[in-house]
Amino acid sequence: MASKLVRRSEEETEAAKDLNYLSKFPTYNVDDSHEHIIEFRSSGSAEALVSLVLNSPTQCYKQAAEESIKLFLYPNIRSMPKLIRKHCVRLVLVFCESLYSEDKHGDQHPLYYSCRKTLDTIRKLYPFVRELAKSLCRGLYKFRESSHTKVHTSLRLSIENDVQLLTFFSRYVIRAIEDHVILKGQSLPLDMDDDIFEQPCYLGEILFLENMYDDLNLEFIQCLAEVKGNVWYGRFFDHTPTWPSYLSVLRELKKFSKIFLNYEKDLLIQVSKYQYQMDILIKLSKRSDDLLWLLPYKNLINPISRDYLLMKMFPGVKLDFEKQHKMLIDRSQILTESFKPLSLATSKSLRCGLSVEFRNEEAVGYGVLREWFFVICQELFDPKGSLFLACPSDPPVVPRELNYFAFAGRVIALALMHEVQVGITFDPVFFYQLAGGVISLEDI
Repeated sequence: MASKLVRRSEEETEAAKDLNYLSKFPTYNVDDSHEHIIEFRSSGSAEALVSLVLNSPTQCYKQAAEESIKLFLYPNIRSMPKLIRKHCVRLVLVFCESLYSEDKHGDQHPLYYSCRKTLDTIRKLYPFVRELAKSLCRGLYKFRESSHTKVHTSLRLSIENDVQLLTFFSRYVIRAIEDHVILKGQSLPLDMDDDIFEQPCYLGEILFLENMYDDLNLEFIQCLAEVKGNVWYGRFFDHTPTWPSYLSVLRELKKFSKIFLNYEKDLLIQVSKYQYQMDILIKLSKRSDDLLWLLPYKNLINPISRDYLLMKMFPGVKLDFEKQHKMLIDRSQILTESFKPLSLATSKSLRCGLSVEFRNEEAVGYGVLREWFFVICQELFDPKGSLFLACPSDPPVVPRELNYFAFAGRVIALALMHEVQVGITFDPVFFYQLAGGVISLEDI
């Protein structure tokens, strides 16, 4: 109990420092305000304020934290300069996510609804997306110009913040344009010479979106072209923190390119000229990065990078010799004896590693595991079996065999996680679906 009180007191002390920090907010200086907000966000102060609102037993601290959060909410946010208002949106998103309660029977905190209203209000302001795009272009330009010096952390955070916000708000802008076009009896993509532009509604927004796309596309291609030069001059590790953001920028460009006729095709042609740079960006990406959208575009990356990208989409194996799943298998009954222990194993235990031993054999280790994968896959895909037949006619499905299909899927997934070749060739569509993609009849 005493330790909890001490910890709570420490949290309140830190939150009090956050409140004091907010009181020094330089409202009328755009540059200082930008630095102030970035430092406030990166320090985890937003989460500390929410924790204070939800958990503090001291009413004065709770009330002060609520008032501090409201500084970033509607209508108070309207008093901030437009150039720094966008940096507050990320804070509002953090507030919204932290305040949300998954209790189906309980009510949400009133501040949660205020956060939602603030996001909805900003979403309706179309110029906000324009400011985001311009800010992102300026950030990419500054980053490109600073290729011979060390990039400041604030610039990197600013670019990442702009990309995140553009990703969040672009979906609403594109959806609004799509709804408008459908309402006028048209469909995407739009031809710039089409009569759709004689309609007054959304005319300025659609034309501006084209200009915004052109500016961002030009800056992105210039940044992409210089990735190779930086590597050749031995600065591979100096500027990598911002490079992975390039793929996120490309993803947003691809979304906007679908609005206008032939823009997506032109974008892919441009990017395909920099396959080497794309390979570098993929190798620098993290496992948590969303790169699934790249898979259908075979001309953008080479086969090696495509395989590397696929492998990063599967959960990594975290070896824990104490918690890894162990199996003792009779080689003569490998399929039967592997089925039950592997089917009953939890996903968590399998991610800790897999250890296989053959009964009456002394060999252990990775070589035995690799042999087990190879032999069991040969058994599963044996044409003489009833699970997978190499013939055009479909055999009748036996109910008890459905469990074996699930077992086969688990074996394949484990082989991919452990990077073991099993001698079976799969269609690329299989990997695309396994990685979470949505396939169609045309893909098959």
